[in-house]
Amino acid sequence: MGSLIKNVYLLRHSITDFNNQKKIFGTSDIPLNKQGIKLVHNIKHQFKNKNIQGVLTSDLKRAYQTGEIISEMLEVPLFTNKLLRERDQGIYEGLSLEHVNKLTSNFSFDTRIEDRETVREFIDRTKLVFNSIAEEIKWENLIIVTHNGVLKMFMSIFLKKNTRKWELCEARKVQYNEVQKEWLLYE
Repeated sequence: MGSLIKNVYLLRHSITDFNNQKKIFGTSDIPLNKQGIKLVHNIKHQFKNKNIQGVLTSDLKRAYQTGEIISEMLEVPLFTNKLLRERDQGIYEGLSLEHVNKLTSNFSFDTRIEDRETVREFIDRTKLVFNSIAEEIKWENLIIVTHNGVLKMFMSIFLKKNTRKWELCEARKVQYNEVQKEWLLYE
């Protein structure tokens, strides 16, 4: 039997051109830019002695490319999961964050605007993917590369913390206790 504690390094993807322009891109499949690729190469060594057994990423290019660079350096498998995608912003993708916040500030968790994922749907998807990771992934040490919204939602749902924005390529360690069936912030 393996460890009863699963060590998970939650990592936000690296820099894209949309990040530099402060635009919302949700599920738009934007690749890393040159600066973003360089940043991943600069931070990848922080995982060198963590006994990482695998990297799990969103299937969107910016997360996948971030995870791919790290998994190649660590020589561990890389897998994708579509449920780790950023919230689908529908018609708001490509607009400025400030503009979208003004337009949507009075919406409820269940408000649907055309093809935009509701907050409730996003919460349910985040619960589903992290519960699945906790129960099905057998690695004791793994990296999950995903998006700011997913990471903030994870912290809110499972750790009851309202967290600030995650910086690009910022990693935080959490643990899953398999006996108590709960996520814990590693501090």
